[in-house]
Amino acid sequence: MLRSSFALCCAVGRSTQALVRPSLQSSLRRSWLSESTRDESAGKSFIELAKEQGMASMIGRQFPSKGGYDSVLSENLVVTTVNADSVVACVKVTEPLANAFNTLHGGAIATLVDVLGTMALLAQDSSRPGVSVEINVTYMSAAKVGSDITVEGSVLKLGRSLGFTEVRLSDTMTGKLIAVGRHTKAFPQQS
Repeated sequence: MLRSSFALCCAVGRSTQALVRPSLQSSLRRSWLSESTRDESAGKSFIELAKEQGMASMIGRQFPSKGGYDSVLSENLVVTTVNADSVVACVKVTEPLANAFNTLHGGAIATLVDVLGTMALLAQDSSRPGVSVEINVTYMSAAKVGSDITVEGSVLKLGRSLGFTEVRLSDTMTGKLIAVGRHTKAFPQQS
């Protein structure tokens, strides 16, 4: 119940959030996260889990991190949809993700472009996460602390040695575009 309630809040925005009293929204989210599959993902990155279980296993679970740079997303990012060449996630903008203006930090947006671009590639081929060779982001509007944003990563092209992705961030409630990023990854030949 809690899992589906949080996913629905992310998926449809304001209309579903209105069903949950504001005072219960944060406790609902904390309860949902504590019930998520923390034990089976402990000490593993999202790349390791995708390789072992496929990207579809990420739907509805807390974002797993081994404690690296992407760990700032571990309590804020939930994958809601995985398709053959795309991934959709919901992110709650919280203080750790904010800049001095109390809006989503540009570095956090770039991290989301990196992570969702990689997830989209893993949705197509879970054995090839690749290494970043280029990333760019165009920032179009701000997302205030407390906002829910939808992040959609999709594969533009997956070749033998390079993969190209696009990631779009938008306000879940209004649909307003926040940023668009492109991420290129190389797939070094294993010897």
